[in-house]
Amino acid sequence: MGCDYTQAVWFSPPFNYNLSRVGHLDFHSWVKSWFTDHFVFGFSVVGIPEIVDVSSWQIWKARCNLIFKNIFIPPLQLANLIFNSLNQWLQSSHHTPLLQPPSFASKWNPPPSSFIRINADASWSSNSSTAGLGLIARDYASSYRGARCITVPAIDVEHAECLSILHAIFWAQELSIYNVYIDGDNQAVLSFLNTGQGSIHWHNHNILDDAIKLLSVFHFHVCKYVSRDCNRVATV
Repeated sequence: MGCDYTQAVWFSPPFNYNLSRVGHLDFHSWVKSWFTDHFVFGFSVVGIPEIVDVSSWQIWKARCNLIFKNIFIPPLQLANLIFNSLNQWLQSSHHTPLLQPPSFASKWNPPPSSFIRINADASWSSNSSTAGLGLIARDYASSYRGARCITVPAIDVEHAECLSILHAIFWAQELSIYNVYIDGDNQAVLSFLNTGQGSIHWHNHNILDDAIKLLSVFHFHVCKYVSRDCNRVATV
């Protein structure tokens, strides 16, 4: 329950469940709560025993891959794998419709206790070909940990959004934060960061490739697409 990697997996979409919030419970008390509580994950109400079963199995396999094969599976990728496994189980065992995850977070959620969450946004001026980048960091208690506003040259909106993510990573490194969530509201940019693919203009590929390389030195990271309302705090 206190493992940083496990908390990152559970907090990743589509689950968005902050495991550190039950850290006051001993393990047996938490297990008992599975059979009395139901957790709404935004796409369906699913019994916690089923989710814990699938999640624990997939986390165990990820641990074995790291120890025996030196293969690291990012938390967001594993969360998607867990989600797909749950869908397969529902379809084969219960013949129910597949779960449908939300396309983006609808509200800001505090990160797990060992993480910092950075919202990043950008505004672009065509008249001056410059962009304003807004960054704000908060912790698991929703406490303000810092903010930054930067003016940079930018050729278009997408370029500005890419730079906002890159500067969020730079800032996290400056603050010696290595367990981080970075939220942005440009779906194409966040998709490219997570998959290495997407409809990104070629002149922005180098920026995001650099961002991906920089993220590889973090202990754990999740780059997440959120709605504009959810990201409004970073709007400049």
